[in-house]
Amino acid sequence: MYHHGKGVEQDSALAVTWYRKAAEQGYAKAQYNLAIMYYHGDGVPLSHTQAAAWYRKAAEQGIAEAQYRLSNLYSDGEGVPQDWVEAEAWARKAAEQGNAEAQNKLGLLFLAGMDMPQDNAKSAEWWRKAADQGHPVAQCNLAFMYSAGKGVAQDHAEAASWWLKAAKQGPEQAQFTMGNLFYRGQGVPQDYAQAGKWYREAADRGHAEAQCALAHLYLNGNGVRKDSQEAAVWMQRAADQGHIDAQYNLGHMFADGNGVQQNYTKAESWWLEAAMRGDIAAQYNLGTLYNNGIFLHQDDIKAFAWFSLAADADDEDALAALSMLRSRMSIDQITSAMELSKEIENQIKVRN
Repeated sequence: MYHHGKGVEQDSALAVTWYRKAAEQGYAKAQYNLAIMYYHGDGVPLSHTQAAAWYRKAAEQGIAEAQYRLSNLYSDGEGVPQDWVEAEAWARKAAEQGNAEAQNKLGLLFLAGMDMPQDNAKSAEWWRKAADQGHPVAQCNLAFMYSAGKGVAQDHAEAASWWLKAAKQGPEQAQFTMGNLFYRGQGVPQDYAQAGKWYREAADRGHAEAQCALAHLYLNGNGVRKDSQEAAVWMQRAADQGHIDAQYNLGHMFADGNGVQQNYTKAESWWLEAAMRGDIAAQYNLGTLYNNGIFLHQDDIKAFAWFSLAADADDEDALAALSMLRSRMSIDQITSAMELSKEIENQIKVRN
């Protein structure tokens, strides 16, 4: 009551006092609650060691949530030495009682093979148990196993059914994946309108890849009314989150005046963002902007530097552009351009 302020004024310190009295008398639920207080430093000095001690007391009395949380402490080495064997043992005890979080964790442990034999089939088995209880992360994990044919026979339709169950609960990655499945017709009939529906679900929750995918639907009129201005809105949102493909495409939209007012300065800015993240096409486009000098100051040194970076990735257009550019540049200009290219390359390495 004091912990949550039910019927009395909320008082964490007083809650700890009463939890401790009951815990010391052996009440498992009080031991579990006291562990939580210690773990979060709520009403008592934070102590993961004390949290582990009280979780263990409750776990030994069969409290599944305490068993699961004690497993996590062993996984993370919080309050106890890191010990994957203990982590697995306590997770199993909770999982066998039907704790979905523990079942999902066991699936991860068997997949990773942390101080235990790696076993994809057991991963899938435990994830199915959690997924059947509606655990959205386990549903995503099981969907991945069916998609990849790991631990189960590959079955794209079964994968799609689990992705759909998860997507309806809200994880953005599941919603984005459903968009992809409908877009490609993988495990479900191809349906651009359904792809757009699920991309928007994820995009509205801030998923950058979904925002970029939705923008492409609006650009091409697939499953939605063709609308370059709406495409620009979603491309901008994804680009603002650092999505490289969105930054590159937004640069094109500004260069072409597609959905936005034509603005080569902004095109340059967005291509620069993508180029500094290592995007080869953006590097080539920057080289082209500086090479042609259309709407921007023509600059052979900058053009050579960016073409050179793209050419290092075997971009054939960049290699051809370099050859033509080299023919009109002096040795001193080429030297300066190569130095600039190296400087940019180092900046890219630091940034990424």
